[in-house]
Amino acid sequence: MLSEDEKQIVFDYYYQITMRSGSAEIAIFKLMEQPILAFDPIFNEIDNIKRSGVKLYFVYGDRDWIDTDMANVRISSQLKEKGEKVFILEDCDHHLYFDNPEELLDTLDECMAD
Repeated sequence: MLSEDEKQIVFDYYYQITMRSGSAEIAIFKLMEQPILAFDPIFNEIDNIKRSGVKLYFVYGDRDWIDTDMANVRISSQLKEKGEKVFILEDCDHHLYFDNPEELLDTLDECMAD
């Protein structure tokens, strides 16, 4: 569904993030490897973050690997129970911008309007 120009842009993006030295893509996986996250997940810091004035929105694909179990309940479900704004996009894994860009843009518009 991408034009030839858009395909080239996506190719260039992935080429750059995979061919360069360490980046945020690598950092995020390094952070997730640390056992401290198992003992002190960001989930427990949401209230502190919000008290600082930051609005939080959580967007997952309906097949997103990062929405894994937390005490046998999906993280998105735990967030919803906590009263957080959670969006689950249809027909998506973790790369929402590829799998369902239209719904992602609508969701981002909704978040920005809030």
